[in-house]
Amino acid sequence: MISLIAMVTLSIVISIIVSNYIKQDIANDLIKENDIILKSIEYKKILVLNNGELEIDESFYKYNPTTTSISVAFVLNDNDDVRILFNPYKYKNIFLGEKIDDILVQDLKNVYNINLNGKLLLAYNNKVDINFEGKTYSILVTTLIPNLLIREIIVRIIFVLIASVIIISVMSVIITSFMGRRITKPIEALKEITEKIAHKNFDEKAEISTGDEFESLAVSINNMADSIKKHNSEQKKFYENISHELKTPLTVISGYAQGIKTNIFNDKEKALDTIIEESAQLKKQLENVIYLSKLDSIKEYYNFEKTSMNDLISTAIEKVDSIIILNDIDIIYKPIDDVVLSIDKDKVLRMITNVLSNCLKYTKDTIKIKTEVTEKYYRLVISDNGKGFSKKILESPFSRTMVGEKEGSGIGLSIIKKVIEGHDGNITLANHKDSGAIYTIELPMK
Repeated sequence: MISLIAMVTLSIVISIIVSNYIKQDIANDLIKENDIILKSIEYKKILVLNNGELEIDESFYKYNPTTTSISVAFVLNDNDDVRILFNPYKYKNIFLGEKIDDILVQDLKNVYNINLNGKLLLAYNNKVDINFEGKTYSILVTTLIPNLLIREIIVRIIFVLIASVIIISVMSVIITSFMGRRITKPIEALKEITEKIAHKNFDEKAEISTGDEFESLAVSINNMADSIKKHNSEQKKFYENISHELKTPLTVISGYAQGIKTNIFNDKEKALDTIIEESAQLKKQLENVIYLSKLDSIKEYYNFEKTSMNDLISTAIEKVDSIIILNDIDIIYKPIDDVVLSIDKDKVLRMITNVLSNCLKYTKDTIKIKTEVTEKYYRLVISDNGKGFSKKILESPFSRTMVGEKEGSGIGLSIIKKVIEGHDGNITLANHKDSGAIYTIELPMK
């Protein structure tokens, strides 16, 4: 309905514009043709004398025989006697009697309407004075065209334009309908897939082969579904591992508590020490889970401030100093010129401490810390001389489902990775050629 109204309105507007334009164009043509005849008379190219009277050369009667307008020339004498000088033969009987006076009274160089012999015409008058063969003549040239002919021209052109508008409108409807189906079909398919993904059906794929943005979107949705499926699978395994890790100390604590209650243990102090130790391990695991959850869900959790990296590394070493002393482990660290970075001090400190803790679990007797500065990054390399990373860990180093020899889940490495990503940094894991693990951490120089 809207398209129909728009088409009708457009047709009306076009009709008005085209009608006015054609009328103006025809009026201009009248003026041009009048001027041509007037110039021919003025330059005496078409004038002849016949028995002493001025006439137009008959050959000029054939002037532009296909023209749609009529040109008539009048000789105006001093005694107000008017004589038709030029009138093409097919129109010679159109101007008779008093109707000539209706032409003569019109203003010069002005387009006007006139009714002659029952016919309404558009006309234009102009006059020239010439001297020919010793006599002076005043000649009026009138050029006319029937209004009926003008209307026919306008109707034909408007008909063509309106027909074109209708054809274009119909084609637009067809094309719009086709394009609409082409657009809505993939949208419906994508909607169906997203609803299935919302219900955790990640195996369904969007099969769209349109070769455009819809196909790219379908590929992205499929990749998203695969990513969510993988994440869910890892999360499930991660929580299974965490449950196992929590279950072990809880079982130990429960067993020792019951033993103390029933007086099974002779050395109750040792049993209480075991409960305290397992409780500390349980607390550490829970804190790690909560901390990782915060890192996952709160982007703005980072509080950046200018921090001395030498001081931060020294503080991290102090935090594990008791383990270093108890296990007789050497820390080799020679600080370079101090570098101040904009970082979240607490998180980076925890990250470095976690790396050192991991190294302390597996090293034989030595941990090396090396720092260097590049154009873009502050690089921190921490290594030990233990067994190094297993092949499985190096293939998927930061998976939360990874199980180490001395820690049941990959939560420690996940925390390290998350903190570094929050600083737009990088971390890589590798092994020495002989033995030992290498952590290479890069933080942006900002």
